[in-house]
Amino acid sequence: MGQNQTAALAAAEFISAMKAFAEIYSNEFVSSKGADDDLDGLYDLVVRSVEGQLIEVVLKKCQGNKLRAAKVLGLHRNTLSTKIAEFKLEEKASVAKKQRKTKAQSRSAKLKSKKASSNGTYARALSFPSRSNVIL
Repeated sequence: MGQNQTAALAAAEFISAMKAFAEIYSNEFVSSKGADDDLDGLYDLVVRSVEGQLIEVVLKKCQGNKLRAAKVLGLHRNTLSTKIAEFKLEEKASVAKKQRKTKAQSRSAKLKSKKASSNGTYARALSFPSRSNVIL
């Protein structure tokens, strides 16, 4: 199974689970309220609670990369930045970004040390004998 098919299957499973959750949650919430209780704002309450969690999870998965997270969520990057501020997720996004940066620096350091060690070998392999070692 390809990566796109796996992602589509995971998304379908997620949507199915969210539908089941929404049905159970809304039925329990509505049935717990009496006829006189105020049910205004139910939609906003549910959407806001799920939206914040979803953005947090996607930011972690994207290692704090807001542009990538916005693409995954289908949002403009400015909209995502606004929502990150709204849900107070700046700190979590910056921690993930620092982790990503640390990983990148670690990879870069490993490549530099590998390149440095291989350059010495390569230079020795290409070195020519000195004139004093050459027999004429």
